[in-house]
Amino acid sequence: DFEIIKIIRDDAQISLLDIAEKVKLSPDAVGYRMKKMEEGIIIAFTPVINYHALGYNIHVLMLNLSGLDKQKEKNLNDFMKTNPNILWAVKTAGRYNVLAYVCTEKETELQETINELRNTFPEQISHYETILAVEEYKYTYAPDCLFS
Repeated sequence: DFEIIKIIRDDAQISLLDIAEKVKLSPDAVGYRMKKMEEGIIIAFTPVINYHALGYNIHVLMLNLSGLDKQKEKNLNDFMKTNPNILWAVKTAGRYNVLAYVCTEKETELQETINELRNTFPEQISHYETILAVEEYKYTYAPDCLFS
């Protein structure tokens, strides 16, 4: 199963026949194993998009928030999920406790997103920084450490 995952993480369009050749199983056995993995191990097949090739910029928005009660935390979660410019967001530990990837076509869209956040959470945002991602060197949901 791990060998199959390693193969499809690097080439999601590879045929069952080609996978079967590489792992020394029949295509039916590979198909069966993949179907079983989709029931508990593989939770999604996610495309990795080169936003720069499409004319978009990716910004990392690092926020320091405090004083979030349950309702405000729910509002923040809803904001991150519904804002069209935010690809994903995560709670973190350290100086910045929320990190969000913001995808924009125009620089004004980044500022609009930040302004909307600041207006929605005026007392909770104590500090924020943005970083423009110029190039992504490696991106994987199945890193090599899973297979050692």
